[in-house]
Amino acid sequence: MLNKLKSLVQFYEDNYRHESLERFQFYEAYSFNGNVKINNIYIKNIWPESWEIGNTKGIYAIFHHEELLYIGKASQQPIGKRLSAHFQHSEDKSYARPTGVWSKDPTHFVAWGVPDDSFFEASSLEEFLIHNLKKYLPDNTVGKLCY
Repeated sequence: MLNKLKSLVQFYEDNYRHESLERFQFYEAYSFNGNVKINNIYIKNIWPESWEIGNTKGIYAIFHHEELLYIGKASQQPIGKRLSAHFQHSEDKSYARPTGVWSKDPTHFVAWGVPDDSFFEASSLEEFLIHNLKKYLPDNTVGKLCY
């Protein structure tokens, strides 16, 4: 599912953005608990312990192993701040547990940062992805029924 998501972001950039604009920045997977293995490889980044994109705005995709659960945006505040609305991290920041109800236990997320001067693109990209992936998003409720 990650490859499908990457392909859709690439399609969006190639077809809906001017070629002179700065490309979106992809950020590799961050685990919520440090024990996540995808395709027989452990995810090395743990949110928020090894957080490197603290002030980045953009979109994020939350997974249960290889299954996509949710796509969200952070256009008015950084991605880390938005994730804090969905997850509470331990005091030592070595793991995070979900707040709220999820269809399955979230294991990790990936993100795409948008250029600072076009933070508003996060909203458009999020809607595009939800529209194209709605049948794979059990935990997105807003936006799925509009199309």
